[in-house]
Amino acid sequence: MDLDALTGCLASSACLVTQTTSGLIIGMLLFLVAVGLTLIFGVLKVVNFSHGAFYMFGAYFAMTAYQLTGSFALAMLCGAAGTAILGLIFERVFMSRVYGADVLMQLLVCYAFVLIFDDVVRMIWGPEFKSMGMPAAFQVMPLFIAGGGGTRRLVAAVFPVRSMPTS
Repeated sequence: MDLDALTGCLASSACLVTQTTSGLIIGMLLFLVAVGLTLIFGVLKVVNFSHGAFYMFGAYFAMTAYQLTGSFALAMLCGAAGTAILGLIFERVFMSRVYGADVLMQLLVCYAFVLIFDDVVRMIWGPEFKSMGMPAAFQVMPLFIAGGGGTRRLVAAVFPVRSMPTS
């Protein structure tokens, strides 16, 4: 660890603001993941670690719809609908069979489907990175506080209001 660089960063208000907001953003993300898993296990008594694979499918469904239609709103609806249908099939056909079973069996089923879904995505959409871009409504300039950048994400996470783009 370079202590001189760390000392220099802590002496700069821009670096301090950037590091603080980044830490808060990551902390909020980890909190949401922990609360989600706790809620699912506490209410349903099911350990399901395949949520990320469903998010991945939703993103690819949305990207495909966006490429076909050019509409970001329709792409988000198609991504959500496709993920809901896939989740319903997954729950009815596979997860319902392990309700009340040992937690390790639930983990095994979920982890198996994470691997299966990853391979299915690679077979359908390929292994390379894909992006659908960002709609113009979300393209805004960063908010600088005390010289630190990237705090608009924290403000958007704490106060979920739409920011007007600056021209």
